[in-house]
Amino acid sequence: MYEPDNLSLELSRKLIADSRTYSDDQLRRLEILPAWRGVVLRRWYTWAWRDLWRWLVNEQMTGAVPIAQLQNALSEHLPDQKLSNFRMELPEGVQKGRLVDAEYNPAISSLEAGPRNLAWLMIGAGRGGQLSDHVAPYFESTERERRNYELSPSWLKDFLNQRSDHSVRDVAHELTGVLLARSQRVAMSKASFTNGRWRVPTRLTVRDGYAFRVSNEGGGPVSLRWDQLTQVMGGLGMVKRVPGDSRGKAERWTLARNGQDQ
Repeated sequence: MYEPDNLSLELSRKLIADSRTYSDDQLRRLEILPAWRGVVLRRWYTWAWRDLWRWLVNEQMTGAVPIAQLQNALSEHLPDQKLSNFRMELPEGVQKGRLVDAEYNPAISSLEAGPRNLAWLMIGAGRGGQLSDHVAPYFESTERERRNYELSPSWLKDFLNQRSDHSVRDVAHELTGVLLARSQRVAMSKASFTNGRWRVPTRLTVRDGYAFRVSNEGGGPVSLRWDQLTQVMGGLGMVKRVPGDSRGKAERWTLARNGQDQ
């Protein structure tokens, strides 16, 4: 019986990479399952963008920082090699037609935060054009994202393909500039007069060639609401939380019926 410790994390990886979730007769009949796989893949992709931005703003800035210095922050943590070679060394997110949780490959997990987030983005974008018709629309919808194409998986894949012969450091420098410019556009689009004063809701201000951090950026994954659902199921007696034991099992969720183990 599957007893996840961290429900959202572990179940996401099971749906993507565990062969049993593809071969189980009951699961194969669930039409919603491929959709959830697409949602999980997009969650990982947006998670990488959010954490890369948080890393840049929260960890690479102290006081007023020249924009050029901030743009170099990610580059300085990357190897001196061509982008094509850097991408070639990354594990593929689709192997022999099957989805792989390549983001959790030990070689990726061991990287520093900035390069690791960049690797996640490249792996995610690399899945474009390789997903099934039942998964792809939930990973990226060309129709819905026409007006917000920048930073989407297809956009990043094209961005990288056009720069294959460039240095990965130069590409990271340019990509950081894209993030900075986008952050200011989004902030200005939300600006308004508040109590007679013009207010721009942003945690990062760019002025006269310098970037100023007003407050820390958030990050982390978008919630799937699975943990909340499990809490509701616990209240209905369908699952329950059991403590860890002396054999090393962590505290975890387990199936139950009216509070009793099945």
